[in-house]
Amino acid sequence: ATLIGSNDYDFYLDSLAMELAGRASEELFLDGVSAGAVSDLEQATAIATAMVSKFGLDKSKKIKGNDNLLSEKTMNEVSDKVNDILEEAYELAKELLSEHAEYVHSLAKKLLEKKIISRKEILSMEVKDGDVVYLK
Repeated sequence: ATLIGSNDYDFYLDSLAMELAGRASEELFLDGVSAGAVSDLEQATAIATAMVSKFGLDKSKKIKGNDNLLSEKTMNEVSDKVNDILEEAYELAKELLSEHAEYVHSLAKKLLEKKIISRKEILSMEVKDGDVVYLK
C-alpha cells in the first residue's frame, strides 16, 4: 500500500506503529506473540526500508543512493536503521496500547459479544467503569 498525504518521519512512524499494533497487542495482552502478524511485519519492514533507502527519512538525514548501487556496508547500515525504526514504532505501539489498556480490554469484550462493530460505533465509544458505553 502506498501512503499518501504527509511524508515526514513522524507520519511514517505512526503508520508503522499501526502496522505493528496487532503484534504489540498480543505481547501485552496475551503474554506472547503468534505468527498471525507476519504480513503486518512484512508491510512495516517495506515501509521502513523505503523511509531509509528511498525517502531519506531516518534520523541521520543522509542521502542514500540507488538500492542497486549500494555497497554491502551501506546496505548493512540501511538494515540497521530499518531495524531501529521498526523498534521505535513497536515501542510506540506498546506505549499507546498500554496507555489505553482499559479501552482495548473493553473493546475486545464488546467484540466477543457483538462479533462485528462498525467504525461509527468505535468512534462513538467511551469506557466507563470498565464497560463500553456509546456516546450520543
